[in-house]
Amino acid sequence: AGLSFMSGAYWGNCLTQLFVNAMEREKVRYLLACDYDTVLTSGDVCRLYTIMENDPKIDALAAIQCRREGASILTNTGDRYERIEGTRVRIPMTDLAEETMPIFTSHFGCTLIRADSLRRAPRPWFKQVHGEDGSEKGGGAMHEDIYFWHNWRECGNTIHQANRVVVGHMQLVVTWP
Repeated sequence: AGLSFMSGAYWGNCLTQLFVNAMEREKVRYLLACDYDTVLTSGDVCRLYTIMENDPKIDALAAIQCRREGASILTNTGDRYERIEGTRVRIPMTDLAEETMPIFTSHFGCTLIRADSLRRAPRPWFKQVHGEDGSEKGGGAMHEDIYFWHNWRECGNTIHQANRVVVGHMQLVVTWP
């Protein structure tokens, strides 16, 4: 395998091309998606790899990462847990004590994807869906990354969060005297 990098104005197109290029290599078993603003170590990647190797039922495995400028994590647990306020949920400590837990959507900051599972997912993998009012934020709107995870689950693939792999999210902070 090898490392491939791409940047451009169209995030979904870039990631699709990287995934396609990697999938053309017959021996590729996993794809690691990392964002430019994610802080991680080789140990984080090794831990994700070890978990995936030991559990063939996991199709994608994401590290825990916080949103920019916030303390909440970039994970959606769907309707699995009790909502306590807006989008916040109460996750039982017994679930967090497990090595992984199933989730509904995730991020691409540090996510290991099983290549055979990606081959099962229909294209387009990334698609911007506009809301009922035609806007990007109206009812029914979905960003490209979230569309990926919905499509991922609809074809029978699973997404898990690695509860003990925590990565950073760089932020630009300006202070003024």
